[in-house]
Amino acid sequence: MWKKKLTGLAAGVMLAGALAGCSSDGGPKGDLVVSGDTLLSHVCVAQSRYYPGDRIIFRALVTDSKDGSLVEDAKVKLVFENGEEMEMVLGMHGQENTELWSVGYDVPESAPTGTLEYKVVAEHGKKKAEYVPYNVSLSKVTIVEPGTPVGGEEAKKALEEQASKS
Repeated sequence: MWKKKLTGLAAGVMLAGALAGCSSDGGPKGDLVVSGDTLLSHVCVAQSRYYPGDRIIFRALVTDSKDGSLVEDAKVKLVFENGEEMEMVLGMHGQENTELWSVGYDVPESAPTGTLEYKVVAEHGKKKAEYVPYNVSLSKVTIVEPGTPVGGEEAKKALEEQASKS
């Protein structure tokens, strides 16, 4: 009886440990935590649908799970499913001057429509972490045919404002 309870308790502790390693807070203390998003470059509006010819800004934040501090000397790169890599550079972004890694990617005019799979890989010393967008269609960067609606009213307003300033 006690053996079964101890075995169950041990299994529960192992499961909790495994789940902690998969948690959104980056797992064990001191690990890297990577998050990211994509923006349409000329209006800085977060979105996931882009046209051929658009410039996508890929952004990432790399922090230490122990104290949430920015890991400024991490090496961060964008990696596409075809193996192409682009180094990301740390810099200030937005009105809040948030320090983020970023890199711009020009969608070729000849790009096929469909999902553009990618991940952001961060390394710091022996530590390595990745950011991969949720496996939900609206979270995936997708190249669409020109004329296909890509954003809500907020994106439309930002585009109109940008056009009126030109």
